[in-house]
Amino acid sequence: MTTDKGVSVFHADGAEVRRRLRAVEMRMHADGWSVNVAYELAEEFGCSPRTVYRYRARVLDELAEGLRGQDIEEERAEFVRRLQGHQRAALRAGRFGPLSAMLSIEAKVRGLDRPTEAQKQVIEAISPADLAERRQEIAARLLAVNGGNNVGK
Repeated sequence: MTTDKGVSVFHADGAEVRRRLRAVEMRMHADGWSVNVAYELAEEFGCSPRTVYRYRARVLDELAEGLRGQDIEEERAEFVRRLQGHQRAALRAGRFGPLSAMLSIEAKVRGLDRPTEAQKQVIEAISPADLAERRQEIAARLLAVNGGNNVGK
């Protein structure tokens, strides 16, 4: 059995495997990864999606090997740089759901989703009695604003 390009489905030679690995890497870089991408590449290559997932695993292994020994801050900066490129593309395309998800990822990578030391100290200084008092104040304000509608529901 051969593909329309005359390449054996069962035994791709070294050059064909390298071409497929490059194609998988380029597709991952351009479009990310999904089941649909795997099936599209499987159809293009004339192989099973399982084989495409093996190619993807090899691409990721090669990427990991290239990153070994690299400073974690360097890696983080490179990741944020690439992520911001994807954010700009999502914004241009009007894809606000993916953009929002990427902004959340960036906040986590940068540590912006965690309280600062100063905020932690303020939080720790609040006593349970103070918290209870604040809850009652907020509930009273909501009751005054809403006239009792939907309070406590």
